[in-house]
Amino acid sequence: PAGYKVSHLPKSIDKTHNDISLQIGFEQKDGEIVYKNEIKIASGKIAKSDFELWNGYIKEIKEIYNDQIVLTK
Repeated sequence: PAGYKVSHLPKSIDKTHNDISLQIGFEQKDGEIVYKNEIKIASGKIAKSDFELWNGYIKEIKEIYNDQIVLTK
């Protein structure tokens, strides 16, 4: 809104490992906040050997989802 500025955006992440690709980001552009969220699992399944990595990604995603965009006057 007019008279406000963005003082905090959630962090962005960009990770790729084997068949898993994860990109989440926030960007301030031309007076708007642009949100990008892309999660790809190329093979359609997560290998058992990648469960620990995947659970770490889920933890990071939850942190971003629980963070807030802060506007100040």
